[in-house]
Amino acid sequence: MTTAHGRPAPEIAIAAHAANVDVIVMATHGRTGAERLRLGSVADEVVRHGEMPVLLVSGRALAARSASGAGIAAIVRRNPLVLNIADSIAVSLRKMASRRMLDAVVVDGEGRLAGMLSQHELAAWAQRSRGPDAYVGLPARAEEEAISGLLPNDVVSLELSTSLPDALRVLVDEHLDTIPVVREEELIGIVTLQDVLAALTITAERSQTRDAAGGPVPA
Repeated sequence: MTTAHGRPAPEIAIAAHAANVDVIVMATHGRTGAERLRLGSVADEVVRHGEMPVLLVSGRALAARSASGAGIAAIVRRNPLVLNIADSIAVSLRKMASRRMLDAVVVDGEGRLAGMLSQHELAAWAQRSRGPDAYVGLPARAEEEAISGLLPNDVVSLELSTSLPDALRVLVDEHLDTIPVVREEELIGIVTLQDVLAALTITAERSQTRDAAGGPVPA
């Protein structure tokens, strides 16, 4: 492999002729308006002034396609805090504090997923107290009441094979920060909204970097 020096468009044409290719394949960022005038477009110059067919592929489309095919398996946190649905609120609070967790997976007596318990449900429970001395009795109530009464009615989870965009959609639609991940109803772990957003960003950036480094591809 040789490296050419000079203006990109003419050098691409020279290399294509030297290799006797049938078509030039190039990636384009799809810039428009002032940005295109300022930066110029190598792809545009090759298309307008070249003598052979040019196939242009959108770098943004490739990045989006790459991200859409990526799954959540690589970002699953496989050691979540697991609570039993019969645990008291006080026990659950102590377990969450000891692990410094804001969310916990809840299972029933047979180990089946029962839902997620988050700080939001716990805060809402505490706020239900009324009167000037209401909070004084919270510790006793926390010891007596089970977390089963705090869980949402619908159990929302993701399959391990779920794509990153689909995971993001569910998290946003359900207003969740964390969601359990299962495989054939077996609990695997959890994923967080922050992790999904980070993974989508990194996947798209890597795809764009590979696309930019690839340049023209001889056919």
